[in-house]
Amino acid sequence: MDSTVINAILSALPAPAITAGVVMLAGAVVPGSGRRVLAVRRLTPGLAIGVGMVVGYALKGTGGWPVPPGRFEHWVAIVGAFAAVVSFWAAVMPSGPAWRWGMRALASFAVSAGISWRLARESWSVAEAVFWIGGTGLGIMLAWAAFDRIASSRAGGGEGDGIRGRSEGENARVMPGWCGPLLLSVWAGMASQALAATDSLLLGSYGAMVAASAGALVVGAVVRRTMDVAGGGARGGISGGGVVAMLTGILVFGGHHYSGLALWMALMVMAGPVFAAVLDRLMLGRVSGLPRAAWRMAALGVLPGVVLGVAIPAAIRAANDLGY
Repeated sequence: MDSTVINAILSALPAPAITAGVVMLAGAVVPGSGRRVLAVRRLTPGLAIGVGMVVGYALKGTGGWPVPPGRFEHWVAIVGAFAAVVSFWAAVMPSGPAWRWGMRALASFAVSAGISWRLARESWSVAEAVFWIGGTGLGIMLAWAAFDRIASSRAGGGEGDGIRGRSEGENARVMPGWCGPLLLSVWAGMASQALAATDSLLLGSYGAMVAASAGALVVGAVVRRTMDVAGGGARGGISGGGVVAMLTGILVFGGHHYSGLALWMALMVMAGPVFAAVLDRLMLGRVSGLPRAAWRMAALGVLPGVVLGVAIPAAIRAANDLGY
């Protein structure tokens, strides 16, 4: 990859990361423990990434703000704003598995239908539209649910595993809170690399913004150790994992339909969190602390790592053939 392209991608990262970090810090330092304060803390991670992406998109200045969107990359800002709005809804919704899955399904399939609108109208048959909208929505929803488990500082994530009464110290021993944002950031970063290596540098640069914004959530974990900054939390708020799943999901969709990301590569990237969640379930209670974080990180990177192992050498060979 040309150094000019790399520098252009890197120069776009500080703005979303700083914005997300500032929003996250503001939510983490709110004093008190009442219902309103807890609602603020639940909505802050998703809001931070959403606002960070909107700011990053605006400063990148690649396509304006048309409604309806005329180019696929316009959906980055739209989904970022949508995620910020959904964060408010999720923070005050009733608790329970049915509400959590209902929220995930509604948001995921709404995003999938939105990004598929143009292709469904101009290119696809009805069967193809149902297949792609359904498959994309399902992929985003499952990645979101997986992150509600694996990206939490608690042993079982946000699915109600019987440890909601644990103290701050007990939760910290399960897995340090700063590891959750790191997991989100690493997955989004690997997706970004896969996109960049398959001739989608623009979408890859937006993926890098997602990774930077997710990494900035670590501010919340440092300031308030019990804050569930990456998973869905006991009430299933959208939090960081849901936003990262939606944003990375639309970029992977765009990489396949508008660039050179093969279908099997897209499936492998999106299956990474689900694969990690399954393996993490098998390890539940056996390890904790940094070993637990290392286990989750390794499991999360297996399938996207296979994609990078194929895509990056192929991109290097193609560049050499062209004399770069």
